[in-house]
Amino acid sequence: MNVKMEFLQLKYFQHAARSENFSHTATAFMVPPSSVSVSIKKLESELGVPLFDRTANKLSLNENGKLFLKTADTIFAEICFKQFVLIIQQNADEIITYNTNNL
Repeated sequence: MNVKMEFLQLKYFQHAARSENFSHTATAFMVPPSSVSVSIKKLESELGVPLFDRTANKLSLNENGKLFLKTADTIFAEICFKQFVLIIQQNADEIITYNTNNL
């Protein structure tokens, strides 16, 4: 399986999974609803499973989607943590100097 997920696909998915509405997601990201729909369809195609159950007027996260939402949340939590660590590392000298000067 060759999966080439994009950051924005995951963000659209996260939002759509929680709102269960592509139009709300499109509004939040200031894009047309068709962009969200195409992005989610592409993600589902890459994963090889549907993430939502779709009916005429209803969109709901299915079991695959619930599992993948946990994965997406973990991915973004890890990204945030790594960014935090980088910031701390970049500012370590300043933090140490500040702390020792105030003793």
